[in-house]
Amino acid sequence: MNLFQICIFAVCGLMFSLILKSINSTYSIWMIAAVIIVAGALAVVKMGSVITQLKSLLDFASVNQNYISLLFKIIGITYITHFTAAMFKDHGYSAAADILEVLCRISVAQLSLPIVLSLFETVARCI
Repeated sequence: MNLFQICIFAVCGLMFSLILKSINSTYSIWMIAAVIIVAGALAVVKMGSVITQLKSLLDFASVNQNYISLLFKIIGITYITHFTAAMFKDHGYSAAADILEVLCRISVAQLSLPIVLSLFETVARCI
C-alpha cells in the first residue's frame, strides 16, 4: 500500500469510528485502536525497505555499523516518545508529556555522544 491508500484507510476508519461513537463509545475506541495498529504495521513494513536501502547506501560509503545502529535507536526513541507524548496530551496530561519529552532528549543526548565524539576526532584530524 502506498501512503495515499493508508491515509484513505485511516480516514475511513475514523468515519466508521464516529458512526460507532453514537452507538457505543467503547466500540469507537476499539475501532480507532485497530486502525492505529494496522497503519502502524504498514508503516513498519515500509520502514523495512527504507532501512535496507539505507544500509546499502551506507555500506557504499563505508560507515561504521555501530553508528548506524545508534541512529536507528535514536529515531525509534523519538518516534515512540512523540506518539506517547501525543497520547498523554490528548488525555489532558500535558505535564507528564513534557517530562516524557525531556527524558527523550536526555536519552538522545546520551546515545549521540559517541557520534559527536567521533565527529570531533575527525575534525581534529583534518586540522
